[in-house]
Amino acid sequence: PSQILHACRNEVRGSRDIRKITACIGGYCGMLSFAQEAVRTVALQSLLTGLCHSFPKVRQRTAEALYICLLALDDIEQICGTEVSAGGEAQEVLGVEEVMELLCETD
Repeated sequence: PSQILHACRNEVRGSRDIRKITACIGGYCGMLSFAQEAVRTVALQSLLTGLCHSFPKVRQRTAEALYICLLALDDIEQICGTEVSAGGEAQEVLGVEEVMELLCETD
């Protein structure tokens, strides 16, 4: 899975082809369900980067795909509910409801 993830990231890095970028968005969403935390982390980082993309269509499709993906996942709290600080202690960043609300507002 990590080889596919890195191939997708390398393929879309600097690309201006919306079809190629949105194809990788679906792949990133699929990788959020993998057991390997390193793969999930990089996939989530790639999706969050898509939310800040310069093309509005990419931002919109990323938000839609991430919203649907998070609805389908069983461990949504594990993915978006906590963050580990530098001291190693977990602290709440945003709750699930706040994350979903922000995704609905992304244009």
